[in-house]
Amino acid sequence: MRFSTLALLALLLPLAACGPDDAPEPPGTADAPAAEAEAPEALDTETEVTVYTVEGTVRSVTPSGRHVMIHHEDIPGFMQAMTMPFDVPDTLDVDHLERDDRITFTFEASEAGHVLREVARLDDSGS
Repeated sequence: MRFSTLALLALLLPLAACGPDDAPEPPGTADAPAAEAEAPEALDTETEVTVYTVEGTVRSVTPSGRHVMIHHEDIPGFMQAMTMPFDVPDTLDVDHLERDDRITFTFEASEAGHVLREVARLDDSGS
């Protein structure tokens, strides 16, 4: 075991002595002209936002009013009918919503989530 440790050290010692300027260059690059530095491509920080207006039924509103669970109808080309949470921005008041309210609502869908923009109870008195 002592011999293998000494052999390993003997192999690694020359590499430890190399500084950044002493390190061997990869093959084919020793005489190659220096490449111009390219600026990195700008990252697209804008996320695509799509706006939908649909009908649904309120299932719950969090006590803070920052999330509403809604069972919505089919949204053609986007998703099937389901119950899901929607974020509520500080600028939207949802205190008037109660469980089982039929609503129409507008929301923005993006990679960041689903955010309510408008919500109104449907008038059930005409049925």
